[in-house]
Amino acid sequence: MKQILLLLMLSLAVNFAADAQNRKMGGNDKIEQLEKLRLIEILNLDEETSIRFFTRHSEFKKVTEDYHTRLDNQIKVLDELIKNGNQSSSAEYKKQINEYWKTESELVNERKKFYDSLSNLLTDEQIAKLIVFERHFRDEIRHILMKNRLNGKKH
Repeated sequence: MKQILLLLMLSLAVNFAADAQNRKMGGNDKIEQLEKLRLIEILNLDEETSIRFFTRHSEFKKVTEDYHTRLDNQIKVLDELIKNGNQSSSAEYKKQINEYWKTESELVNERKKFYDSLSNLLTDEQIAKLIVFERHFRDEIRHILMKNRLNGKKH
């Protein structure tokens, strides 16, 4: 089973690297597949636990996407205030800044709620592995994308 997962992971990694520059919309699906395969391996999930975990994880991602959309919109409002310069009041800045931090705080609370919900599904060690994996995976993807952008600018 582990050999099959490793082979699938390797195959996805090769495909992922081969068409990194062509990724726009479809790339997210490949990244998600790679993430799922690596999570199954790292967390050593059986089939039933995998299904339950990824159902919760998918719901959590939908919730966080909504928060990220709200944060993006709040950044746009702040940007407009900055562009308006002297026409914006200090009270308006303060109001929008407070809204931004309120949304950030709600997002952190949702993350904690998600991880707390995993306690009946995963061990504490698996949750710790998940937290570490998500940070490293996100950093790795960011690094690959930045490297590809830099390589693209050289040509």
